[in-house]
Amino acid sequence: MFYRTLITSVLGIVLCTACLAGSTWAWFSVSITSSENVLTAANFSGTVEITADEETIAVSTEGCSHVAALAAGREYNIILTAEGQAAGYARVTSGEENHYTPPLFGGGVFRFTIIPEEDTTIRICFIWGTYSGEPDISDGGTLQL
Repeated sequence: MFYRTLITSVLGIVLCTACLAGSTWAWFSVSITSSENVLTAANFSGTVEITADEETIAVSTEGCSHVAALAAGREYNIILTAEGQAAGYARVTSGEENHYTPPLFGGGVFRFTIIPEEDTTIRICFIWGTYSGEPDISDGGTLQL
């Protein structure tokens, strides 16, 4: 009688171990493949063109920013061209001051004018998403720095 109970318990332990090993193997060896579904991440970027008195101002790229040096008292016409499938906005930074555009969409063109009161360097960064505050640069508007 004791051996019969012992053999039943051992067989139960062996069966449980086999089930655990089988489910573990199935968990780690399963794979899903599909050639029909292609995942593409949305992207957002842009280009910057700055002119003053029909002269093109040099714009360099540093990380996500487009950087340009502006002289005091000149009127600079800035054209931002959004690229990509997603929407976003542009942040214009001069010193510690940040200014924001309304939403920009891929292929869209946004124009504004900057008139700096003193020599300054501006950084324009295109940012994916929506700005959480109120934009303070309007299309066709003028920004006094």
